[in-house]
Amino acid sequence: NSTAALQTLHTEKLMTASAGTVLNTPIGGSATTVTGLGVVIDPVELRPRLYGSFRRDVVYVSPTYDQELHALAHLAVSRHVGISVLSALEDGPEVGAMLTRSMNTFGQEGGGHRSVSTIADGLATQGDTSGITILHGITNAADVTAIAGYLARTSSGVVAIPMAHLDAWYREIVAA
Repeated sequence: NSTAALQTLHTEKLMTASAGTVLNTPIGGSATTVTGLGVVIDPVELRPRLYGSFRRDVVYVSPTYDQELHALAHLAVSRHVGISVLSALEDGPEVGAMLTRSMNTFGQEGGGHRSVSTIADGLATQGDTSGITILHGITNAADVTAIAGYLARTSSGVVAIPMAHLDAWYREIVAA
């Protein structure tokens, strides 16, 4: 249930959330449904993470990372460009597999990932690509500086920054 899931998250990691109230919300099962005050909680992850399964009792106000990957796969297919994940986090293979599944949904091959120690190191060896590179694992200001440097030297490369990283590094990204 949702309460147990939130308690597990509370003991496992620090997270931020947007919250709000909803009036006239159905509460309880079908036999005991009453109308009252409900709460909407939208977690803001400190780093992107795959959700992997549908939860009937959870409504995500913001897009999940899975949905971001699916939308980026659709963009790559519609623009006829390649797409991949450059990952500095341990779950890079799972993120690459999710991207590949999304590409397959659109009848295309592709996706996948490349693991690196840092995003800065990965972008230093990244060629001038015409595809989309999803940056999974921005962890420091050097990564943000490397993103700006890569975009300055590439003529057609596109980087996609997951919302969790954009939220965490917004000021640094704008300044770079």
